Amino acid sequence: MLDFERNLLSIACDELQLISMIEKSHLERLRDDRNICAHPTFSDDGSQFSPPAELALAYIVQSANYLLVHPPVKGKVIVQRMYELINEPSFPESEEKAFTLLSSENNLGRVKDSGVRNLAIIILKRIFRDETGISQELLNRLSASLSAIQRMYPVVYEEVVSNKLVGMLSEANDTRLKRIFPFLNLRSELWAKLEHAERVRIEGLINAMDSEEISRYQVARLVELNPEIRNQVLKNRWIKPC
Repeated sequence: MLDFERNLLSIACDELQLISMIEKSHLERLRDDRNICAHPTFSDDGSQFSPPAELALAYIVQSANYLLVHPPVKGKVIVQRMYELINEPSFPESEEKAFTLLSSENNLGRVKDSGVRNLAIIILKRIFRDETGISQELLNRLSASLSAIQRMYPVVYEEVVSNKLVGMLSEANDTRLKRIFPFLNLRSELWAKLEHAERVRIEGLINAMDSEEISRYQVARLVELNPEIRNQVLKNRWIKPC
């Protein structure tokens, strides 16, 4: 029991991600002072430690802010469960239905930002780092889940796509990079997040694709939907203006 109490904050922070590192640090300080008060410790001059009222008030405020005034939240465990759910054939491909499902309090309705961030990163990794093939149906589900995250946690979504997407694309081989075309058909706003180097590589990739790949990866549709891409790649002999 003592070991559990001693490790409780580490479990809550590191394993379950229910509290942040800063919250853990503050609560550890509170715990240490509580232990001193519960088990009287005398200083060198023989006086007993007695926390001033201001310190006690600060700890009451911290306890309330970190633990008592918030509804229950889900931590690290929910990330794997949500990822498995998104990969199920029953998960909706419709963005609106995906939002309805994921916004439930049983799913992402009460999840720490760190958990949502990890889920978004895992989804992007599945698309651009996983060597396993990805069907259009699965890509639709992954995109719909990202749309739901964007609506529920816009700051977290913006942070992830701004900081992680370009790196994943730069590390992707040509086979995995080709997934960007059907992905951008679903999430066209992410074109603006790509740096010039990635755009140049995508243009070169299109120029190297044959007509069968142009059709399979829906490049012509993307060119039709995105004027900026159209201006860059219309010179490709396989793509005709619509």
